[in-house]
Amino acid sequence: MTNGLSVQLRGQVGSLTVDVTLPPVTKTLVIIGPNGAGKSTLLSMMLGVKPVVSGRLSIGAQVLFDSATGVSAPVEERRLAWVPQDSGLIPQRTVQQNLEFAVRCGATEAEREERRTRSVALMQQLELARFVDRDVRTLSGGERQRVALARALCTGPRALLMDEPLAALDVSSRREVRAFLATWLEQLTIPTLVVSHDADDARVLGQHLAVLEAGRLTQHGTWSELAAAPASSFVREFTGAPSIAAR
Repeated sequence: MTNGLSVQLRGQVGSLTVDVTLPPVTKTLVIIGPNGAGKSTLLSMMLGVKPVVSGRLSIGAQVLFDSATGVSAPVEERRLAWVPQDSGLIPQRTVQQNLEFAVRCGATEAEREERRTRSVALMQQLELARFVDRDVRTLSGGERQRVALARALCTGPRALLMDEPLAALDVSSRREVRAFLATWLEQLTIPTLVVSHDADDARVLGQHLAVLEAGRLTQHGTWSELAAAPASSFVREFTGAPSIAAR
């Protein structure tokens, strides 16, 4: 697991204690759970924007946080790409200007050239080249999310974190972008974490799922494994598994 993502983090945010050790992530792991379970908080802890009390975060041999040794890489040095629910694009700017922001942010001149080359390739692969001069406000929700993905990946991140990437889309767009994203994530060679509240999104996007409830990992496995033996009423309802009484 040379580029595998290892997450073991504990932090206190408000009244919620998040204490999670995830299964090793090499491809796509979808994190599900009730509202307020700590899913988005966990991503923020990984990014380094919310406090971590203890634990360890690493990708392959690169340690990003380790409370035992005092390692805590700054946000910009962690190289974790983040795609938020609302895409996070800069309004009143073109697609190209949004990409250029990521190209230039914290990069040397040589790194900028690498990022520009990568962004051109991503725009082609994500079928966005024709939108390069468009104001991002004129794009559909699905198009904006694809631009956000291109912006995140052009920096050459170690891992990709996506927080409810399809939640802002209408039903029709969601179905289309879900299928596109599932195919795209399968091709990625970096670990990916996707937070989702939607059963269809979780089932289609994740080879593996992790369940967070009240800040704790309560179950993990494939969709079929969770549905066959749900560990909680949340998992049972989320997967549509029959209740014990109905079996």
